[in-house]
Amino acid sequence: MSKGPKLNLAAAVAGVALGVAGMAAASAETKPGVAPWTSLYRVPIPKQLPPHPRVFCTEADLARVRAELARGEARATACRDRIVAAAVNTVKRPVAEVSRKNSNWAAKQAAELAQAYALTGEERYAGKARELLLAISRAAMKLEYTRSGGLLRPDALGEGPLAANFAMAYDLTANSPAMTAADREAIRAALRRVGLAGHFLNPGFNSSNWRSWALCATASCGFAAGDRELIDETINGVWDPKRKCYFYGIVQQLTHSLFSDGILWERSLSYVYYGGSGLMAVMVAARNSGIDLWHAELPGILGPFEGSANHEEYGPPGPRSIKAMLDAPFYQAFPGGDVAPIGDTHPYSFRYHPIYELAWRAYRDPLYAWLITRHRSKGKVEKARQYYESDFWKLIHDAADVPAGSYDLGRDATIGLSGRHVNGCTLFPVGGFAILRADPSNPDAPAVHLSYGPYGNGHSHPDALTITVHALGRTVCPDPGSWGYENPMHLTWARQTVAHNTVSLDERAQEPQGLSESIWASERGRQRVFGVLRLFHPGERFKAVRATCDTAYPGAQLDRTVCLTGDALLDVVRVTAETNRVMDLPLHARGAVSAEGEIEELPANPFTGMGYTHFTQLRRLKVANGVVRAVFQFKDDHRVDVRQSLPNGAEVFLARDPSRDGKSGSPNSCLLARCHGRTAAFVTLLVPQRGEPAACNLAVRRSGDSLVVEVERAAGAHRFILADALDGAVRFEQLGRRGEVTAAETAEADAAGGLPWLPRASAP
Repeated sequence: MSKGPKLNLAAAVAGVALGVAGMAAASAETKPGVAPWTSLYRVPIPKQLPPHPRVFCTEADLARVRAELARGEARATACRDRIVAAAVNTVKRPVAEVSRKNSNWAAKQAAELAQAYALTGEERYAGKARELLLAISRAAMKLEYTRSGGLLRPDALGEGPLAANFAMAYDLTANSPAMTAADREAIRAALRRVGLAGHFLNPGFNSSNWRSWALCATASCGFAAGDRELIDETINGVWDPKRKCYFYGIVQQLTHSLFSDGILWERSLSYVYYGGSGLMAVMVAARNSGIDLWHAELPGILGPFEGSANHEEYGPPGPRSIKAMLDAPFYQAFPGGDVAPIGDTHPYSFRYHPIYELAWRAYRDPLYAWLITRHRSKGKVEKARQYYESDFWKLIHDAADVPAGSYDLGRDATIGLSGRHVNGCTLFPVGGFAILRADPSNPDAPAVHLSYGPYGNGHSHPDALTITVHALGRTVCPDPGSWGYENPMHLTWARQTVAHNTVSLDERAQEPQGLSESIWASERGRQRVFGVLRLFHPGERFKAVRATCDTAYPGAQLDRTVCLTGDALLDVVRVTAETNRVMDLPLHARGAVSAEGEIEELPANPFTGMGYTHFTQLRRLKVANGVVRAVFQFKDDHRVDVRQSLPNGAEVFLARDPSRDGKSGSPNSCLLARCHGRTAAFVTLLVPQRGEPAACNLAVRRSGDSLVVEVERAAGAHRFILADALDGAVRFEQLGRRGEVTAAETAEADAAGGLPWLPRASAP
């Protein structure tokens, strides 16, 4: 293995090769309750690697494609013609000296030349690829590593795709007569150095998308160079004695960074797709050399280990698999495909990703077939056919003759080891998401997503207990998601609690964002921010979820219960604080907001907190009898009717949300309820509907240690009885004309209680 200039790699390698005595010594220094890194499960690495090509395709793959070309199949022919056309142009150009500025382009050209050689057998393409590979290798051997884990690129995120092209180019031409033994030795040395750049110098050495892309680089380069040590570290990770941390391999990514319910540690759907692009390169390269990570029995990590990432998800016991990560998005979606864009999520709908082509081949799951066929039938392939047909990866790996498949949110299922989908509702108990769906087959029926899980990392937002509501075929109460890291509004709006549908205290963001002006604010030291699931009830007459959080604001507890019945959603938020606080509950929804009663236009924004200052068109509503009657109107006759019960002395503000481009005309508005004191209860009824509003009344009272909520609708009356106790139940009663109970159902508190993502011994 080559030595990097800024890390004693020999010591790191020695750590991997520790004998029994060394393992005992390492264990002796491990903190109580923390497993030594030497106890981690390791996947065996084959003693002999197959011949080239072996990284992203095999000779059998190429033989199949060549047979398609011989038969004149249109897709394969179009792909070859585009690749060859690009290669012909590259052959004509002189090879320039490679630097960081042009290294990405050089690697891409080398890969295209190698692909042309693999598809045609013409040596001129291999010869030109050799020139480019040697130019890249010379640059790789003389450039210095950057602080962000890059060598040919500034950081590991950019190094991953480049390394994949570099490795592919060599892998496809390694056996060409154009290559001499000296050429192969020089290129393999450069491959090792590029692989190590993202490996040991990458700032994301454990649970992160940075790590996924570093593994893409190490796998691509390690398998191409035939470096079994680098391959072993890619698969199984490696201990760094100097930094006293463990550089995760894909085994640790799948058994620790991936929770037992399929939710990735970063808790952002965007990073499932982004990190998945890096991980699928590792999966393919490993499989082609006899390491089947798709079906490997990888035991879950059931406790902290020496040098592990700073998060505490360990159970339950059982084998982990990437399949859980691929299944989870299907059950995060609302009916119709929209998703709650929690944290730094950009797409607002569940979508296709090429990793599902690989997963279909591995698992033959009807879910994946459904997604693939839907993607192909939507016209995306036809609209971008030239790109689609010219992609070598897709030509090799896209599955042929995929059946229609099936996807039915009305069918019960399990996700990973602990995720549950029951009666159209989904619980990710470790990732901390609960999705209630009134009718999983009807995109118009209301559904709600509650996020209560661990904060996690810099891609999380300060939004503990936030809700996102879907109805009428779209998300009607949205989450801001990611506004783009270069956009100043990402910090001043999207990462502020007031931009989310959850409690904000004292015009300050929840921890760990607080007053930080960093878009990467994360938990510090021993700080942990998380919610606790108290109740999940996918019932027949009503569906409910309850969670609490006492770590978002020190000295305050947030308590939220959401109940879904018919076409209405009841939301009960209770706040308890040790001292007097300013308690705000914003409700963001599509369209313009209006309300019944006396409204005062505010000439200036009265707020000073970050995020609050972005509100425009501010008005103050005089609350009569403690009940607010408001409506969000959008898309002609689409509306969300709101009834909200507030404590005495509460204030209500109506405002327009900011737009992404900073201009006026945001599609969303906000109803902001404000109370002062140590305790408050916000009780909100949401009724999404089309056309003229239907009769709707809300009454709230206390009865002993419970909150009693009565809802009157044209279709009938309901009563909800919500116990204050954390282990209390929620009772739903259907009332007759004289107020008698005609039907009832009770949602019992979670018998397990505590924190399902921590060992029981650590639960409070």
